[in-house]
Amino acid sequence: MKILSILNGVCDQKLHDMIERFAFREGFATLTLPEFLAEGCGEKRCVAIMYFDLAGLKGITKELISVLYMQSPIILVPSSEQEWIQDEPRCPYVSEYVKYPFTAREFHRLTHWYIGDQQLRERTLCFGDLCIDRYCHEICLSGKKLCISGYEYDIFLVLMENLGRVVTREKINQYLPQRKRESARNVDTHIKNLRRQLGIQDLIKCVRSVGYCIPVDNFYRKCKDL
Repeated sequence: MKILSILNGVCDQKLHDMIERFAFREGFATLTLPEFLAEGCGEKRCVAIMYFDLAGLKGITKELISVLYMQSPIILVPSSEQEWIQDEPRCPYVSEYVKYPFTAREFHRLTHWYIGDQQLRERTLCFGDLCIDRYCHEICLSGKKLCISGYEYDIFLVLMENLGRVVTREKINQYLPQRKRESARNVDTHIKNLRRQLGIQDLIKCVRSVGYCIPVDNFYRKCKDL
């Protein structure tokens, strides 16, 4: 299963960082335009969408824009309210002009609009150097496969697919065999093992009497340091 990447060609630093966080939350890898031109994507990666602001788009030639457009949709986002992109001449290679302000909800809408449902379901989730291959049921950290049991893999996957949201004990319990569902301590044991094996002891939060949650911002900072 391929890793879907977001090409981040935004020059405005605040907006650039925002797109990085939005992409991370939804399990996309990111790369800059120079990285893409120098390295490409390889067999296991592909660029799904390209984001530019006006400065980023003006910094490249029309010939290059046309080549990029042949590979993936190009989305133009405004870096400020003053940079109102509607006043600019429309570029025929831009798939969509986004209104200010650009939000996580809009990022989610665009990714689901321009990327097919099948691609989204089948892709390998990528959170920095942590990758979850949903086809092979494998978790890799910095390219190294981690030895995680099938039950713990399923629990971690549902937590990551709901990153930032609380997953109830009842839902987690559904991934355990019937014989293990009677005791709530079985869930706690698997969570403890995950914390230890992934080195994220302080990131899988227990929401008492409800379930477990992985906070987005804390996990983002941790993965940047891995």
